[in-house]
Amino acid sequence: MKKFLVITFISVAALGYSPGAAGFSFDSHWKMPIPLQGEAPANFGDLESSLDPESCGECHDAQFSGWEKSRHSLSMGPGIVGQLGEPWLDKETIEMCLDCHAPLGEQRIFAKSAKSGKLAKNSFLDNELQKKGVMCAVCHVRKNVRYGPLALKPSQIEDPPHGGFVEVKSFKSAKLCRPCHQFEPWGRKINGKLLEDTFGQWQKSLYAQKGVQCADCHMKKRAHEWKGIHDKKMVLSGVDIVAKRKGDHVTVTIKNSGVGHFF
Repeated sequence: MKKFLVITFISVAALGYSPGAAGFSFDSHWKMPIPLQGEAPANFGDLESSLDPESCGECHDAQFSGWEKSRHSLSMGPGIVGQLGEPWLDKETIEMCLDCHAPLGEQRIFAKSAKSGKLAKNSFLDNELQKKGVMCAVCHVRKNVRYGPLALKPSQIEDPPHGGFVEVKSFKSAKLCRPCHQFEPWGRKINGKLLEDTFGQWQKSLYAQKGVQCADCHMKKRAHEWKGIHDKKMVLSGVDIVAKRKGDHVTVTIKNSGVGHFF
C-alpha cells in the first residue's frame, strides 16, 4: 500500500493575521506626540516614503477624495491656527491642542530637547504637512509601517507598495477614535461638562452594548468623509422631529432616535 503525505498550507492573510498585529495596542499607537517616522526603508520609493495624503491618493483615490471633503482635513484651518498664535498661550497648551489637530511628530511646532527635556522649536517640522491636519498617516502610519483594518478581500498584488500593511482586527473599534473624541475626567469643562465627551456618552449607551462602533455610522462602507453634525442628511437620519401647532404657537420636539451619543 502506498502512503501519501498530505501537507496543508494555511494563509495567515486569510485568517486576518499579519506580522506585527499581535503586538498592536492603542496605547502605543496613540502615544502623543506621535513619534517621528524616521528614515524610510531603503527600498521605498518617493511615494512610499511620503506622508503627504496626496501621495496616498495615488493608489487610494476613493479614501483620499473622501478625506478631502472631511472635517479631518480642516483640523488645521484658519480658526485653530489663529488661536494657536495668541500671545498668552504657552508651549505646553499649544502642544496639547496639536495632540488632536496635528498629532504627527513632523507636524509639531515644538519638540522636547534631548539635552534639556524642555520644549523647543521642532527642527523636523514640515509646514506643508501641518496644514493637512488629521491626514492618512495620523491613523495609519507608525515608524513607516502601515496599519489598517482587516482587508475586505485578499490582495492580488505580489509585491505591494510600502510592504503592504499590518491588518489589525480592532482597527474598527471605537477605541481608535477615543484619544481625540474624549477628554480625561480632569479635562476642560464648560458648565461642569467635559468639552469633549463623545466616547464616554457612547460607552454608556445601548449602541455600545450592542457592539455598534463609531465607524458603523460615520464610516459606512469604509468611506473616509466622517459625516456628522455638518451633514444635513446624516443629522436628519438620527432624529425624529415633530411639530404641533396650537393657534399662533408651534411646539417642535426633536428626539434623538438614531445617534449613539448626545445630540
